[in-house]
This record gives sequence, C-alpha cells and structure tokens, in this order.
Amino acid sequence: MKTLAIVLSGFSIFFMLVSMTEVQADLCSDTLTSLKPCLVSVTGSNPPPPSDICCKNVKSVPPQTLCKCFSGAGAGGSDINQDAAKKIPQKCGEPNFKC
Repeated sequence: MKTLAIVLSGFSIFFMLVSMTEVQADLCSDTLTSLKPCLVSVTGSNPPPPSDICCKNVKSVPPQTLCKCFSGAGAGGSDINQDAAKKIPQKCGEPNFKC
C-alpha cells in the first residue's frame, strides 16, 4: 500500500510539472507574439531602435516572464541579434531590467 502511494505521488508530481511546462510554453508563445513589433529591432547586425509599439508591449510584460521566455527562446532564429534583444528593455526606458 505504501509503495502504491509513493508511485501515485510520483505520477502526480510528474503531471504537475508537465502541465506547468505547457502553461509556461503558452505564456511564452503569447509573450513572443506580442513582441513581434520588436523583431526589426533585434534582426541583423545594426538594427534600428525599437518602435513605440514595441516598447509599449515590452513594458506590458512582467520582467520575470521576459527572462523566462528569452532564456527558452534560443530557437528564435539565426538572424536574431542576441545583444540587441537584451538591450530592448533598456532602450524602452526600463534601465534596471536584468535577467
């Protein structure tokens, strides 16, 4: 009986972690979709400054969410200038933003 309880607890924890990962994936998908106006500002070797709509969208996302999504968004494409992407919050008036 004790073994069954341990196995069921293990399954419960596993399913909880899987559902949390799915929720985070959905959250990041929505977050990255809202940041599409920023794409031009993180693409290429010398991207332009972020637009007003980009900055508005960046400011609407909690910093910890941005960090989680940025850390998992390595598949953003080879054209993404990672240095420029990390500077977007600062260029949008969030000087203390750090992941």
